[in-house]
Amino acid sequence: MRFTGEVVIPKRWAGRSHRQALLAGDRAAAASLLQQLAADPEAAWLRPFIQALQAIVAGSRDRSRADAPDLDYSMAAEILFLIETLENQGR
Repeated sequence: MRFTGEVVIPKRWAGRSHRQALLAGDRAAAASLLQQLAADPEAAWLRPFIQALQAIVAGSRDRSRADAPDLDYSMAAEILFLIETLENQGR
């Protein structure tokens, strides 16, 4: 495991950023990365976070996704930050 400044993710996923792809407007790349991460058994504990991110990639801007009980504070903050940033960019 490695801390990336967003959330702790399996080491082999370090350097791959759903946020970078999504903020660059590359929904397909973000969706693909999240799908791969969701399929990784080492990332099972991230599934609530991944599901929220997948919904955001699909176009949801529902802030209540950050209220899911299985998310820790850094995951919830990442979701809110991402939604706010995308809204500010008009996406």
